[in-house]
Amino acid sequence: MRWIGNQLSQFRASDYWRDIAWLSSGSLLAHVLTLVVMPIASRLYTPDDFGVASIFTVIVGFVSVIVTCRYEYFVQLPKHKVNAWRLVRLVVLFGCVNCAVLTPAAWLWRETLAGWTGNSALAPWLVAVPAGAVAISISTALQGWTQRQRRYRRSAESNVLSKCGYFGSILAGYWLIPGGGGLILAGTASALAKVAYLARGSHFSLLLSRRGVSLAAREQAELAGALILSHIFMAITAAIPTLFISRTYGSDVLGQFALAYQTVLLPSSLVGSAIGNVYYQRAAETWARGDSIARLWRSSASRLLMIGMPVYAIAAALSPSLFPVIFGSQWRLAGHYAGVLSICAFFSFVTGPLGWTFAVVGMAFYLPLWHAARLVTTLIVAFCARYFGLGAMFFILLIVAQTSLLYLADYYAEWRFSLRPSPNNRNNHIQNM
Repeated sequence: MRWIGNQLSQFRASDYWRDIAWLSSGSLLAHVLTLVVMPIASRLYTPDDFGVASIFTVIVGFVSVIVTCRYEYFVQLPKHKVNAWRLVRLVVLFGCVNCAVLTPAAWLWRETLAGWTGNSALAPWLVAVPAGAVAISISTALQGWTQRQRRYRRSAESNVLSKCGYFGSILAGYWLIPGGGGLILAGTASALAKVAYLARGSHFSLLLSRRGVSLAAREQAELAGALILSHIFMAITAAIPTLFISRTYGSDVLGQFALAYQTVLLPSSLVGSAIGNVYYQRAAETWARGDSIARLWRSSASRLLMIGMPVYAIAAALSPSLFPVIFGSQWRLAGHYAGVLSICAFFSFVTGPLGWTFAVVGMAFYLPLWHAARLVTTLIVAFCARYFGLGAMFFILLIVAQTSLLYLADYYAEWRFSLRPSPNNRNNHIQNM
C-alpha cells in the first residue's frame, strides 16, 4: 500500500504526468465515442466494407510518407520556436504542392492501382488518397506545435474533435455515400477536423511563404531522410499482411482482421500515445539543455509496463467472447484474432511511446535499419504461409511472434540510446545506472 501511495504522490507532483493525464483524458473521451459508435458501425457496414477501408488506409499511409517528407515529426526538435514554426509551414507548403500534383494522377491511374490491390471496389476512392495523406501530415505538424508549447489541453480537445469527425463521417456516410464510402473517408475527415481546430488556435500565419523554411529543412534533412526511408519500409510492411490476407483469404477475413487490429490498438491510442507525445517533447527539451534523458526513459518505461500488462492480459482473455456481444455475431472470428493480436499489441504499447529516443539523440541510422529488418521478416512470414498453405489464423500467429520479437529488440536499443550523454554537456554523467 505504501508503494501505491508513493506512486500516486509522484503522479500528482509531476508536471510530466499531469500533461500525460490531459492527453489521456482527451483520448479517454474520444474512446468513449468509439465504444458508442463502433458497435453501430459494425452493424451498418459489412466486413467487405471494412476490408476496402483497410486497404485505403494503407495506401494513405504510404502516400503520407512522401507528400511532406516526414518533416511534421520534427517540430519538437528545434531549440528555437521560430524554427519549429518554419517546419510547420514547410509541411503545409509541401503538402499543398504534392496534393495538386498527385490528385490528377490518382484519378488517371485509379483502375490500375485498384487492380494491384486485388479489390476493384477501391477504384472510385483513390482520388481522395493525396488529400487524406496531406491532411494527416498537417494535423501531425500542428499537434506537435501545440504540444511543444505545452498546450496539452488544447491537444486533447483536438483529439476529441478528431474522433467526432471520424464517426461523423462513418454515420453520415452510410446515408449519403454509396458503398462503404463513409468508412473509407473517415480517416480523412478525422484529420481535417483536427487541422481546423488546431490551425484556429495558432498564433502565427500559415501562409505558404518559403521564407525561412529552406533553412529549417536543411537542419533536419538527415533525420528526414532516415524517417522517409523508415516509413516507406513501414508502409510496405503494413501493406503486406493486408494485401496478403485480401488476396489469399478474401475481403471478409480481411475485414475481420482489420476490426480486430483496430480494436486492440485502442489502449495505445488512449494512454500510450499520450505518454509518447509528452515523452518526446520532454526528451527533446532535456537533450537540448545538455542533460541525460535516461531517468525520463526509465520513468516512462516503468509506467508503460505497469499499465500495459493487466490491460492486454484481460484483452487476450476476453476478446473472443466479447466481440460477438459488442459488435454483432458476424464478428466472432474477429474476437479470436483480437485475442492473438493482443500479444504483439502489448509489446507495441510498451515500446512505441519511447520510439523517438533515436531522433532525440541523433541516431538517424537506427530506424531505417529496424524497419528494414521488420520488412524482410514480414516477407519471410508471408512466403512461408503461402508456401505451406497455412490458414489465416496460423498466418496471424506467425506475424504476432515475428513482430513481438522485433519490438523486444527495439526496446533494448532505445534503452541503450537513452544512456547516451548529450553533446551539449560532455561532462554529463548518467545517474542511477
